[in-house]
Amino acid sequence: ALPLRRGGTVIGTFNLYADEPGFFDVDEVRLLDGLALDVSFGLEVYRREQARRHAEQALQESETRFRQLAKNIQEVFW
Repeated sequence: ALPLRRGGTVIGTFNLYADEPGFFDVDEVRLLDGLALDVSFGLEVYRREQARRHAEQALQESETRFRQLAKNIQEVFW
């Protein structure tokens, strides 16, 4: 089992099973550890992209509400 991390926090595990003790040698474990790091990085990129899209949508909705308010207001305000 190899940890999937975000920052310093474990957010999941990458698990492999072998029915023989010592099935994976040192080089394989190193390779799998690198793979777990790559998966962690991919998950973080995905999370950031989702947050960016959410922020863009919220900004767009806020701009729409402001434009509607400015268009429909009957009095001048400062």
